Amino acid sequence: MAGNKTTSTVVNTTLAVIAVNNYNGVYDGSAHTATLSSNIQGTTFKYGTTNGSYTNAGTYTIYWQASKGYVIATGSATVQIEKANSTISLSASNGYITVTSNSDGSVSATSSNTGIANVPVTGRSIRIVPVTNGGSGTFTVSEVVNESTNYKASSTATQSVTVSSRLITSSIGWYTASSYWSGYYYVENSTVKWYFDGDSMWHTTDNITLSAGCYYVVGYTGGQPRAILWNNSNHTGLYQAFRAVESEGGCTVSFTGTKYLQIPILVSGASGGTPAGYTSYDVRKITFN
Repeated sequence: MAGNKTTSTVVNTTLAVIAVNNYNGVYDGSAHTATLSSNIQGTTFKYGTTNGSYTNAGTYTIYWQASKGYVIATGSATVQIEKANSTISLSASNGYITVTSNSDGSVSATSSNTGIANVPVTGRSIRIVPVTNGGSGTFTVSEVVNESTNYKASSTATQSVTVSSRLITSSIGWYTASSYWSGYYYVENSTVKWYFDGDSMWHTTDNITLSAGCYYVVGYTGGQPRAILWNNSNHTGLYQAFRAVESEGGCTVSFTGTKYLQIPILVSGASGGTPAGYTSYDVRKITFN
């Protein structure tokens, strides 16, 4: 293999001259071993390990035996396989950063400003989760593919992210709607369904107009909040409905064009007043820079 180094040792015995070639290379997914040779034709070699071959990174001692008739010679050789360098590249869309690497190492990610957003990792996917009622602005997400059995840790890759200010403000109002709101839409197996529960619902008096992009929606943890995204301001042609509970990590949604958001809340027959948890509702736009 190009770049691999071998060191040779000559063993003089009454049997023959045995040439021992140690192996020194970088992990490539293939098995490697030391090689032995003799100047006596018909010499037989045996190894103290199966085939004397190794694949994973590490330093291994191989014990060998050479024989010709009743004459036997023994010794050892070394196989050294170094860890390979890790590559890392990023792609970002729809509120997630995806890591691609040649390494099988785990991925770690950190946010430069946890007052704006946290960055939980699942496998090779990193989610942007804005802090409810937290700060806004631009921060950096740093990603590393950690060291593994056969790969060194990667260099650090970074992605700049901007989280907007709150899109629901304290000036927005609520009201008790008609019986049309005595239930809620929800998504089941990618299908939007309507559930009638007989309880009254509250919802915002105004649409929250959202331009094309990716948004994070989080709702009150103690109730039954739903977020409904419409194609138009008249609430016809339902586009998407989803749970937006903070304890479930909120909801990330991405779309093109312009949509209109309303957030109904189940209030178990209550009439009048403002629903509990109103101030904990938060909608943010996420932009990858």
